[in-house]
Amino acid sequence: KEFDLNVAIVGAGPSGLLLAHKLLQSNIPVANIDVFESRSDPRDIKKQQGSRAYALGLGIRGRSAVRTVDEELWAAVKKRGFECERFRLHFTQKLNVKLRDREEGVEPSVLIYQTDLCSGLLDELEIRSSESSKCTVKVHYDTFIKQVDLANAILETNEHK
Repeated sequence: KEFDLNVAIVGAGPSGLLLAHKLLQSNIPVANIDVFESRSDPRDIKKQQGSRAYALGLGIRGRSAVRTVDEELWAAVKKRGFECERFRLHFTQKLNVKLRDREEGVEPSVLIYQTDLCSGLLDELEIRSSESSKCTVKVHYDTFIKQVDLANAILETNEHK
């Protein structure tokens, strides 16, 4: 199709992957989505050496962001983390402050490693893009952006131009 867009997303972190999900489900005429990530695939445990090994707390803003795609995506992400209703900030072994306790009617936050969050988003993106006749999605790992020429729609990477 002559007017279908080719979209490049730089970064396969949570924001970049959510954008790819949103584009895939949108009515925007997108033919191809290419996601460029300088790191390796977070699902490849052999290549992961703590590069994304920090935990995130997905509270109302994080849940809402994922749910803007749909509830199924949230369920896929949520099962990779741990629900947490209580939060304490520890300054020392003896000095800590209660930030939040269990609140009736409030959905608990989900503690999840960034690796697990990105893995869940990637797994779902691959499933959904394989089922889509609308566009193709390709994630390029270990790929560095060298130059972007927006006027001529050229993106140069360490892979190719």
